[in-house]
Amino acid sequence: MLTYNHLGDAELLDLLRSSDDAAFTAIYERYSLELINHVSKKFGNLQEAEDILHDVFDTLWVKREILEITNLPGFLYTSAKNKVQTRLLKDKSQNRYISFLEHYSIKVSNDTDHPIRVQQLMELIDKEIFALPPKMQEIFEMSRKLHLTHKEIAEALGISEQTVSRQISNAIIRIRPRLGIYILLLWLIKMK
Repeated sequence: MLTYNHLGDAELLDLLRSSDDAAFTAIYERYSLELINHVSKKFGNLQEAEDILHDVFDTLWVKREILEITNLPGFLYTSAKNKVQTRLLKDKSQNRYISFLEHYSIKVSNDTDHPIRVQQLMELIDKEIFALPPKMQEIFEMSRKLHLTHKEIAEALGISEQTVSRQISNAIIRIRPRLGIYILLLWLIKMK
């Protein structure tokens, strides 16, 4: 039986390119603790850091056959840094959007049809969630409606935290574009 702990990064990458799960696990075990510490310093939020860590390793696995990595730690740290920057920009953008919505909701709070539009939006959101594949829907609802952590969901369903993270990310990727159109339409209707 081949042990991976003694292998160098280059050997592990060669095995990873041939879809060797044990090589991937060895890489994860070798670098995940350092990366999680590095990323959590940027956020101060362990859950966000874990999400980014899972994204980095998910990318490594998905693109294992096409990535040309000469420096594994450098690749992992650069990937983590890029994902942190992307997440911070997204959070900044979301904060501006939330501010806009809060300002907008104050302006329209006196409208008599506001509760109806809110109810319609909630129904659309539920419809989009219901359209997800069953397992993805279950995981997404446990995260967003029951407010469970990725670890709690993984333990409850007997799956890995990485799978939970991937399922939630995929759910958001599927839902976001559809809801963006609905929110825009509701806003345009209000402007008339």
